[in-house]
Amino acid sequence: MKCVECNAIMKELERKPYHYTESGLDNVYLYGVAEYKCPKCGNEMVQIPRIAQLHIILAIVISQKPERLIGEEIRFMRKEVGMNGKAFAEAIGITPVSLSRWENNKEKHSDSHDKLVRYIFRSMMQKRMQDMMDYIEESINQAEVISYQNRRMDVKTDQMRFFKIHERAVCNCANA
Repeated sequence: MKCVECNAIMKELERKPYHYTESGLDNVYLYGVAEYKCPKCGNEMVQIPRIAQLHIILAIVISQKPERLIGEEIRFMRKEVGMNGKAFAEAIGITPVSLSRWENNKEKHSDSHDKLVRYIFRSMMQKRMQDMMDYIEESINQAEVISYQNRRMDVKTDQMRFFKIHERAVCNCANA
């Protein structure tokens, strides 16, 4: 891996649990991710595979925890289903100001609101997953199999749109 700052070859560090604060959650540690440090400029990077899938898993696990949600968890779940604060607040039946106070731990929400947040999240996540499945199914239907013989498959993909969840590298710039 090359450094994004100075283009030098980065050195992989010894693998240890990575405190994934970039997620917006204070309590997430990732095991098995590669961390790199530039010997020239000191820039540090971590490579987190399948980050979009990781965020889906984190949001679902959070939604199933037995304790009341905390602000950063509500924000994370809301963002994971692609809702802005105004739309999410409206779905819950509160003001955007109240939602902001919850997400910033300036105001506690009730048990009934906690259940409602989880319900809205599950409903929206289910819709997101169904949209993904519909998109994949549509792409499959647009693929034209020209031939399939002797373990070789020829597929015409002109009309097919590909579904891809991007992987990202997260940068912790030591010089920032």
